[in-house]
Amino acid sequence: MAREGKGMRMRLGRTEGMERDRNGSEGRWIEAAKQLLSGAMSAVVARTCCAPLERVKLELILNRKRGGWKVFRNVVKAEGVMGLWKGNLLNIARTAPFKAINFYSFEVFKNHFLKKNDAEEMNGPQRFVAGAGAGITAVSLCFPLDMIRTRLLVEGGYARYGGFRNAVVDIFKSEGPKAFYIGITPALISLGMSGAVFYGVYDMLKLRHLHNNGKQGKGSGGRKALEMGPAYTLLYGAMAGVAAEFTVYPLEVIRRRLQLQSIHGLSASQSSRLVNMGRMFVQVVQAEGLIGLYSGVMPTAIQVMPSAALSYFTYEAMKYAINA
Repeated sequence: MAREGKGMRMRLGRTEGMERDRNGSEGRWIEAAKQLLSGAMSAVVARTCCAPLERVKLELILNRKRGGWKVFRNVVKAEGVMGLWKGNLLNIARTAPFKAINFYSFEVFKNHFLKKNDAEEMNGPQRFVAGAGAGITAVSLCFPLDMIRTRLLVEGGYARYGGFRNAVVDIFKSEGPKAFYIGITPALISLGMSGAVFYGVYDMLKLRHLHNNGKQGKGSGGRKALEMGPAYTLLYGAMAGVAAEFTVYPLEVIRRRLQLQSIHGLSASQSSRLVNMGRMFVQVVQAEGLIGLYSGVMPTAIQVMPSAALSYFTYEAMKYAINA
């Protein structure tokens, strides 16, 4: 009887342990899903609100036009007010998974550093590494969507391809699968640097604010961030976004131009990506001067401030609302 009782307790113990493991695993999946949803919603809100500024920025970069206000008027005159939201659904389809992966990756890197060092906050270098890792992870997974969107929004893009699906088929058949990753090298560099600067600056501003006001925060947690209030969350998100954008903007210009080069007859396989980056840099500087590397930077800055602010605020608010 004693042995039977002991055996039953051992079986019950194993069953309870398996149940805890299963519940823990389910909990981690639910937590991950909440964070991914929060990141995706941040893109939907920010991109929809800032779509007109994004359209003007891309016209300036891709079609090499000058004068943001003139471009704005021309788009409205030619396509109507809704033309300012042209490509927005495709933009959301691209940025929602990007933002979801970006924010989630940052949380993963952050938790790794906190657990590894048994700390409550990351130090400066760790913030930049976590931000860079998040940017590189997101762009590696989502880059083809960005490339297709760029092709569609260039002058005559929709007339040539007819839409997203046709663009995918046409590019794959005529240029091969490598074409979907044209410009990824400057994208990895720029978005890695951008993520490092954005998350590093935002977290430093937020933690300094919380400490100065007698509140202790742990990185980018939704509840702690909202203790700053909406105004400061929006302000620090805008400041971090502008700092990141100005840091890497020349690489953004080179990346967009590289994505268009095969349209004008230069195959992606003709030279290495780094060589192509160097050639494009020289071409832009020779044709437009150093200012060409900052073509569209002012409407971009105007777009980035509300976009980054809304993006981070929505992310934090969503996490708070769904208890992520």
